[in-house]
Amino acid sequence: MELLARLWTTAREWWLWDTLHDWNAGNWSAAAAVATLLVAAIAAFIALGQAREARRLRKEQAQPYVVAFMEPAEVSPAIVDLVIRNFGTTAAYDIEFRSTPPLQRSGGDAGDVEDVWVFDRLPILAPGQEWRTVWDFSQSRGQTDLPDCHDVLVCYKDSQGKETYKSQSTLDWSMFKGRRWTVTYGAHDSAKALREIQKTLKKWQEDIHGGLRIYVRDGAAKDERRRQEYEKWKSQHEVLTQRLGVSDSAQNAPHGSVEAVEPSVAGDPTQASDSTKEGR
Repeated sequence: MELLARLWTTAREWWLWDTLHDWNAGNWSAAAAVATLLVAAIAAFIALGQAREARRLRKEQAQPYVVAFMEPAEVSPAIVDLVIRNFGTTAAYDIEFRSTPPLQRSGGDAGDVEDVWVFDRLPILAPGQEWRTVWDFSQSRGQTDLPDCHDVLVCYKDSQGKETYKSQSTLDWSMFKGRRWTVTYGAHDSAKALREIQKTLKKWQEDIHGGLRIYVRDGAAKDERRRQEYEKWKSQHEVLTQRLGVSDSAQNAPHGSVEAVEPSVAGDPTQASDSTKEGR
């Protein structure tokens, strides 16, 4: 077999050489024309393929792209939302959503569940627009037997309404189990703090018509008044001390008794005078 193959190859080479050796200028011109036509056909085929690919890319870039996914809520990472967003550059119409199994969330009591409401048909989603709802809470969902994986399908149309697009995805709660996060205070927390301040200010109102009751205090005048009261009390205290000293010298008198004077009473000279007279 090898010998026959060699003989055939040798004969073909000699025939091709003899054929090309006998060609004249016209034969070579015809061959060049055929080669040029062949190259042009190949180039046209490649250009047609590139044009089709460019057209497909332009069509994909100009069509809507609606996807359903799950995302932690902005107000709290413990809350997980169901989000349906249009990532495309054109509007999406007649959006429909299906989930297997149906979406459910954990209720208020342990073990209770409730259905998650999702639209039957959404008329339009503009580019970058989204629809979201609270799906469930990470802590309470772990106390139920709800499934983790949900196969969802989103169907929608473009502006022409002639073609229906579909996007499939799997929403899995297992990625949110055992998750940890840090609390970051943002605009929502600022608004909450302002509401608390507003509630506090409402308690300070003069009446139901509003207004605040303001008390003005002159610190220097109050300090001077307190100093004068102290000086007056001090002088009265010295007087009482002298009177008590006189009564101490007469402590051997029969039926004599002296009552102790409280500092609060010392400020009233009348009361002090009466107690001294009783002692005498």
